[in-house]
Amino acid sequence: MAFAEEHDGIRVSEVKTLLADGSETASDDEAGAELADIGGLAGLRALIDLKTKSGVAAFVESAAALAAAVVSALESKGKRLQKTTLIPVLEPLARVAKRSLGNVLLLDAPGDVDVRKLPESELSAASHWYKVFQTLDHLGNRESWPEAKGLETWLRQDLLLLLDWATSRTKKPEWPLEAPVAPKSADAVMRGGLEALGGVVRVEAPSLDPADDNGAAVRDFQPPAFLVRPVSTGKADAEPSNVVSMLSTENPSGLRKPAWLKPKPAEVSAE
Repeated sequence: MAFAEEHDGIRVSEVKTLLADGSETASDDEAGAELADIGGLAGLRALIDLKTKSGVAAFVESAAALAAAVVSALESKGKRLQKTTLIPVLEPLARVAKRSLGNVLLLDAPGDVDVRKLPESELSAASHWYKVFQTLDHLGNRESWPEAKGLETWLRQDLLLLLDWATSRTKKPEWPLEAPVAPKSADAVMRGGLEALGGVVRVEAPSLDPADDNGAAVRDFQPPAFLVRPVSTGKADAEPSNVVSMLSTENPSGLRKPAWLKPKPAEVSAE
């Protein structure tokens, strides 16, 4: 307002310049206890910027210390990593890194939200940052560690890669972990098994619905070979077939009827 009175008005570009100068002054020049006395949105933004900068710096520092400890443990592990040796070193470092990350991710967390835990309402469990936080949470609790034989793989291929991703200065670092593969459904498993066995032969029969108007298709339909009644050609006796027709009730030559299918002789009455 003072600028407008002195210059008999004010332009939009001049307003933008003044606001930018005020923001930079509040963010950079004012620090410490003086920021707590600056009112308005400019003062609030300055406090948030200060907390964000200090919080990010604390997380980067704690993550670097944790990564260095893990690398040192992997280089001097010998034949196998020993949990009893790693627990007193990695567990407290992981807890510090997790708390620093929680302070940044939950910048405006209310008093009843524990930054040591991130509920689904605050941060989606499907997000990459939740994966980083969850990994630090597991490392900070020895009960969540994998078995000794899988500990090295977890530290090398999960933890170190996630810490590198979380502290990268690249604008959009590539996510280092592979996406989880969804389990196959029962139908997909069955289809895969059938395909491995050569697949299933399906016979598409024509529709018998008069509305379809495909009478010619019904007449021309050829049933599968195993459903066709064998036609006598005169050579059947010489070359007997081992295929039994499912549509014939006749007894093929060379095959005996079971006793229970033979007709019983009529009983002669004494009278």
